Amino acid sequence: MKKILTTAILAAITISTPALGFDFSEGNASERWQTVKDAYTLDAPGTAQMLRDYIEACPASLHTTEARLMLADIDFFAHRWPDALQLYLRADIDGLALPDRSLYSYRLALCQIRTGHFAEARKTLRNVKSKDFADIRNFYNAYLDYIGGDFKKAYEGFSKVTPGTPGLESGYYMLQIEYVWGRYSTVAAKADRMLHRNPVPELAPEIHRICGLSRFKLGEMDAAKISLDNYLDRTQGTPDNEALYALGVIDYERGDYSAAAGRFTDVTRADGALGQSAWLYLGQCRLQLGDIQGATLAFEKAAAYETDPKVAQTALYDYITALTRGGNVPFSKSAEMLEAYLRRWPDSPHVPQVEQYLASAYFNDRDYRKAVSCVDGIRNPSAQLLAIKQKALYQQGIVEATNGNYRESAGWFSRAAAMRSTDSRLAGQASLWLGDALYNEGKYREAADAYNAFLNGKPTLNKALGLYNLAYARYRLGDYAAAARDFAAAETATPHLATALLDDAQLRRADCLYYTGNYTDALALYDNARKGKADNDYAAYRHAMLSGLAHTPQQKINALEEFLRDYPQSKWCAAALLELAQTHEELGHSREAADAYRRRMAINPDADIDELISAAKAADAAGDHPLEQLQLLDRIAASNDLPAEQLYDISLYRANALARAGQDTDADDIYARLAANPENLAGATAAVTLANRLLEKRQYQKAFDLMNDFTETGTPHTYWLAKGFIALADACTGLGNKELAREYLISLRDNYPGNEPDILSAIESRLK
Repeated sequence: MKKILTTAILAAITISTPALGFDFSEGNASERWQTVKDAYTLDAPGTAQMLRDYIEACPASLHTTEARLMLADIDFFAHRWPDALQLYLRADIDGLALPDRSLYSYRLALCQIRTGHFAEARKTLRNVKSKDFADIRNFYNAYLDYIGGDFKKAYEGFSKVTPGTPGLESGYYMLQIEYVWGRYSTVAAKADRMLHRNPVPELAPEIHRICGLSRFKLGEMDAAKISLDNYLDRTQGTPDNEALYALGVIDYERGDYSAAAGRFTDVTRADGALGQSAWLYLGQCRLQLGDIQGATLAFEKAAAYETDPKVAQTALYDYITALTRGGNVPFSKSAEMLEAYLRRWPDSPHVPQVEQYLASAYFNDRDYRKAVSCVDGIRNPSAQLLAIKQKALYQQGIVEATNGNYRESAGWFSRAAAMRSTDSRLAGQASLWLGDALYNEGKYREAADAYNAFLNGKPTLNKALGLYNLAYARYRLGDYAAAARDFAAAETATPHLATALLDDAQLRRADCLYYTGNYTDALALYDNARKGKADNDYAAYRHAMLSGLAHTPQQKINALEEFLRDYPQSKWCAAALLELAQTHEELGHSREAADAYRRRMAINPDADIDELISAAKAADAAGDHPLEQLQLLDRIAASNDLPAEQLYDISLYRANALARAGQDTDADDIYARLAANPENLAGATAAVTLANRLLEKRQYQKAFDLMNDFTETGTPHTYWLAKGFIALADACTGLGNKELAREYLISLRDNYPGNEPDILSAIESRLK
């Protein structure tokens, strides 16, 4: 054992301890060793380093082994078990005398036990042979048997230890073993005696625990609670799950469900039967506290364990009961658990009830197909099960419709609608959804029948929507008069449609009135709809369109221009501009028509070939923007499927645009090529146009020759033939042959069958 040194010796140690270590030269080694020993005995600062320095400097010294053991003891008494173990292993313990060999073998064995080297520790204990260490040897051999699970041998070993030996609490371990053996009465009595003898403070909490659990096993609940409460008051760290469980059961039996729930919540973290039973009790506590949802979750957990089948069976049935009282488990597979119940306990008296609950479980798990199949498999389903089936049919229909599977959804809705005697309201809603599914399939007649079935049930919910949908089905069928009546009814039905649908119903009713020829009422509705929020631009567009039918073309033009100003971003602007262009064409407003086409193509570059040709024709008649016209004609030419007649017209338009752009040579080449075919309107036009261009250049002979051939060959287009004779007369005048020119003009005046003002005016002006 360490000795207490005097102050003088301590001072000597301090003085003789240089900063850089000892001087172990011959002659003072013995003195230095004595200093190290004194430092060790005094537990002076730096002792461990002094020992390491000594061992390093004097590895062959007679005191080296003793120094190693001292160094190991420093870690041993500081409970630095791994460090102490390594130092003891390096020391020559076997070379020590018997008492010291037993002492240090014991210390080495304890280090091995503390670091988990149990087999090595048992071998080391064989070297603890001194009689003074018999109790130590017996205790730790018994302890190794205890932790190895050989309780019988451990009990025998602990019984050999002298009772009351300080630090060797063999009775404590014997008490533990007796608890494991189920000797609860003996354990409780012995624990009481130990506690009355003021046991080691560190062991008192565990003795209270074992005593309380033994009393609990014996049914002595009051005494058990006292001991277990003492355990909780004294224990450090996380309490034992078994103790918490016992206290939870005691609280539950006393009706303190809130306290019990707190205990069991902590125990649910345990594995095996204890955790399973805790979940079951926790569910019962929550039921008593009115927490149906929490109880459902707890019962599901308890039923999922495989540890105790009886607890699982009880928990699963309680789980089913909780479900029927409104419990629900997010993302659970309750149906699978019910199926497992039927497989595991087919003879349970609860089987019929479980089978009925199974359909509800499938429904709650959103497996509507299986819910329907389950009810279909029951011979005499109850009214409750039939209600579940109808709801499952309805919900599966919604699932399919939401995913765009309208054909399949129609089958589910049809079956749900047929169960009117089960729930007429739900059957009616199914008819409404059925109508939507059929409508999306393009089966408008069947959809109208489904909507009528819904409305015939005199619904209070979604009535306006049913009328609205029925109107659309009839609209698609072309029954515009009936659709108009249904849209009107939908507008006034209650509960009212949403504002957007209400505005749309008014617009569609206006469309229906338009299609039935009731332009006046349609115009009024479009005018009113322009004030709404939904599709007011469409209403304004349709109102402008109808203005031409109800009023004059100019009023239509004004209305279309107003629409374009008010709704410049509307998707209907392109359609309005096309209508504007065509209306101007009908009125002969070439420049305005061409401008409308240009504006339309600026926002609708994907115009079809017919529209492009119409735009080119209007631009040609307007006679301006020749470069834009040439670009437009290039787009038209890129199409390879134009008829020959249109190809002639496009060529004429190109020649006119080239001429206006000052590209006379290219223009005249096209005119000449077209003039070779005067049978064609474009050819006749080109011939006369080319002649007039020659006249402007005073190339009278060429103009005369061209028109002489043209008039002799003839053309079916009398207007251009007349224009050709006028050009021929002008050529004669230019050549100085005014008499011949006069004869051509008089003959044309007397024989021309037409009455176009420009022709008659040209003849008279030249004759004067």
